[in-house]
Amino acid sequence: MEEFYLCKKDFEDIEEFLKREHIPLTEYYMYNAGNYCILSAVQNNPTHQELYENLINSNFDTPDRIIEGFENSFDDIYKILKNAHFPNQKMERIYNFADWWNKSNLHKKILHDAENGREEEFKLRNQLAKEAPGLGLKCASLYMIKCGYENIVPVDIVLLKFLDKLGYDVEIPNYKTKSGPNHKEYLKLEKLTTDLTKNEKLLELTDLEEISPAIFQAVVWRKYSTYREDALEKFYR
Repeated sequence: MEEFYLCKKDFEDIEEFLKREHIPLTEYYMYNAGNYCILSAVQNNPTHQELYENLINSNFDTPDRIIEGFENSFDDIYKILKNAHFPNQKMERIYNFADWWNKSNLHKKILHDAENGREEEFKLRNQLAKEAPGLGLKCASLYMIKCGYENIVPVDIVLLKFLDKLGYDVEIPNYKTKSGPNHKEYLKLEKLTTDLTKNEKLLELTDLEEISPAIFQAVVWRKYSTYREDALEKFYR
């Protein structure tokens, strides 16, 4: 590998940047983090943020209010989410997530682990991806990062394009004829990204002793996602 398309400056203040993604570990914030992650799927960042903020500001911020909203104020929820990519699918996922949340104790297991050494990061992520409606591995990984975990990787389209740019054999989904990576592919891409964080050239380039997978993904996302205007155009220029 001759080029990383990253520089030392990209890693400046990244820990503070990532910390802004972290949530207080309370049931209220952990529940809403689920909706945040569901809305992130196949969505540019400005629209994602707007959808989430509108949902919260309209007081659809607890599972009971979501369920009640679907039963009594469906049009209000539709107006909030109609500009989402695949709005009907996301509405269904948000409703099913609220129903699941009321019946599950998995968030309590995550909270307990987060407060006691974070030793079951991958086990809990995988369980969340399997059980929680609308999440899957990518969104479950983002959820865990919002809860302060750092060894897992949200393998999103920005990271996939970055890996492709580095020369790895990566299929880029278009969500029409090609969907995102399946379970086996995802774990392989996650390992690839984790291995990259240990690359001696990258560590020398950044002048860091170690880089967590979450930090690495955050650097790539901050530099090349729609978080920055025209970032993806610059990426392929």
